Amino acid sequence: MSTVIYTRHLVEHRYGRPLEDLRRHGAHGGSGDPVLPIVLRRLDGLATTNAHARAARRNLDAATRGVFGDPMSPSTKDSALTASRAFFRDVQEWEWIPRRFDPGRALETPRSIRALLGPNPRVIADEVWAKLLWAGINLTSEDLPTTSSGPRYPLELSRAVALTWLFSG
Repeated sequence: MSTVIYTRHLVEHRYGRPLEDLRRHGAHGGSGDPVLPIVLRRLDGLATTNAHARAARRNLDAATRGVFGDPMSPSTKDSALTASRAFFRDVQEWEWIPRRFDPGRALETPRSIRALLGPNPRVIADEVWAKLLWAGINLTSEDLPTTSSGPRYPLELSRAVALTWLFSG
């Protein structure tokens, strides 16, 4: 239930009349309750905010579609949110807009999208794996990149890293 509907039910329950009737009589001070006009203005503000939120959600849904109407990938969504966070953080820091929200919290990448991010392992063909094993086991100093002062890393370290990568799972 939205905030607007919930608040409407509360107001109707409190005053015992439908909201339309309260608006007709309460806006002119006919109810005798000094709080009612304030509540009605706030309820109108909530309705406007709710309409803006629905429009923004529709625009966001349309924006999350790719060029051909396909949904954007999780990494693209994450990148867009990261860029938006940086933009609003910078604009607030430069005092172009007042600090009314924390971009880091308001534009945080949702957990559902973060769960879809990460490595995308794929199966390596047997012949490619065999070549990698042979190269890792038979690694020599000629296979390593060198600088003007010699090899960048000792051969033993490079062999240990290569064998650990090959046989770690």
